[in-house]
Amino acid sequence: MLWDACTALEAGESVRFERILTTLVRLPGAAEALHRRLVAEIRDVWGRGWQPAELVRVARRHLGGAHVEVLKDLVATQRTQYATATVAEAWDAQLDAVGARVWWQPAEDYWSVSAARAGLDEAMVHRMAVEVLHRVSSLPDVGVIAAIPGEGRRGSLAPRMVDQSADLRMRDKVRALLSKAESTEFVEEAESLTAKAQELMARYSIDYALLAATTDARDRPVAIRVGLDNPYEEAKATLLQRVAEVNSCRAAWTKEFGFTTLVGYAADLASVEMLYTSLLVQATTAMMSHRGDRRSRTPSFRRSFLFAFAQRIGERLQAATDHAGQAVDAEAKGALVPVMAAKRASVDAAAAAILGETDRRMIGPTNQLGWVSGRTAADLARLSAHVPVSG
Repeated sequence: MLWDACTALEAGESVRFERILTTLVRLPGAAEALHRRLVAEIRDVWGRGWQPAELVRVARRHLGGAHVEVLKDLVATQRTQYATATVAEAWDAQLDAVGARVWWQPAEDYWSVSAARAGLDEAMVHRMAVEVLHRVSSLPDVGVIAAIPGEGRRGSLAPRMVDQSADLRMRDKVRALLSKAESTEFVEEAESLTAKAQELMARYSIDYALLAATTDARDRPVAIRVGLDNPYEEAKATLLQRVAEVNSCRAAWTKEFGFTTLVGYAADLASVEMLYTSLLVQATTAMMSHRGDRRSRTPSFRRSFLFAFAQRIGERLQAATDHAGQAVDAEAKGALVPVMAAKRASVDAAAAAILGETDRRMIGPTNQLGWVSGRTAADLARLSAHVPVSG
């Protein structure tokens, strides 16, 4: 009967759904069956590649806030079925980030305490639960990119990782540069700091690739997903794609679910996330500086501004990366070209396996003033790549 209710929702048959739901909640043991089915469905959706942050994001986009709370509670319940040693730290970090935790006592009936907490009657909570079940069960396979609960390992059982101390030192330096870029009131200084951060990341990535080519390094490309929220999702996806490509990663935007999948080496992916987040802050600040002009308040202006910023900043970041590459290639006496070609081939192969055939088309700008203003904001950067890179 649960699936009958979901089918009615899918078909938009509201009268039939109400009739099924009324019958369902009166059946003995219906609440327990609904709870078991939901927890099992969440386990299944992990096997289709979804992760906690993505699942909660989809619920926020398509359901109400109360639905999201029910979903987080069920995700937390599902987590209790596994020993901690079989759940990766990154997975639990996502649960913490979305606020999924078991807040009720084991002896309590979840549905009744949940209804009381939300100030709703149990029938309404059951309705929301069925609607959550419908949404979760309809999610497609998006590809598993991380160890799911029961298959992860942590602590002494985790796979031996390469030494990450150099990664952490580099990230600390980059984070400090980007923090200064975000806080300064001077656009040229912000862009100069961003250029320095990009050169530092590029130099580190190149040095690592050269080292890996002469050692028994076992590092392989991996994938992560970055959530993108409205407004102007497509422009943000374009900015993220530009930053990814400059840093030897591949990106595919899934508009329907609000995330971009990135494929690359772990250190490069961490760099992309940091730089994208900072550039989004900088772009937004620059865009809002035009708010005195009535024309700049329109959605088309802001959308076009972000598209132009993404394109131009990508060009300037590429120039900074090329400058770092030329310097290293001179030091390596021409050894860099084949190494970087092999790295690109490795990432491309991983991206093809993980992403499949992706459509890289992006929606273009619709406001000429916004486009010109966005490129101007990026041009003010002086991303000349002549800032010395230390460390």
